[in-house]
Amino acid sequence: MKHYFVLFTLLLGACSLDTAEPPVPEVETASESAAPVFEEGHYHLADRQMLTTILNSGCPARDYRFIDFYTVLDSIPADTNDRLVLVDSFKTKGYVVTNHGRGNWPGGPRMVSVTLANNECVCQVDKLYHLTQVEGSYSVTERIKCRLEHGKAGVSGSPGPSE
Repeated sequence: MKHYFVLFTLLLGACSLDTAEPPVPEVETASESAAPVFEEGHYHLADRQMLTTILNSGCPARDYRFIDFYTVLDSIPADTNDRLVLVDSFKTKGYVVTNHGRGNWPGGPRMVSVTLANNECVCQVDKLYHLTQVEGSYSVTERIKCRLEHGKAGVSGSPGPSE
């Protein structure tokens, strides 16, 4: 019995010895550590009446979310018929579409995303279809986030921003 006790003690001690290599610290990749491009709390609430002011501000420095462009919808339009108010508005100011896409998002069944640019500004516009408490109906919002594109100003012969 004494031998079993000694054997058990040795076995228990051997199991508790740390023979493993020290853990390697995890390395965060840029995609893991980068904050999402759009954070819901990051947008300033705007309405249709503010749109003209925002359009005339050049490259908007703030990110905006518009909630009053659309009434509640009972269906999602086909891709070919899905127009974005902000895209149409910014096109009148000389912006051109450089990229677009669509897909699902966590808050609803569809998100349409369009990238617009002019000589000095790049903007991303998202149209978000939100699920509502009424089955088969959707509320719709649009949001915009812009950034100055340094080095692009003056590319087409127009003067760059003054310093």
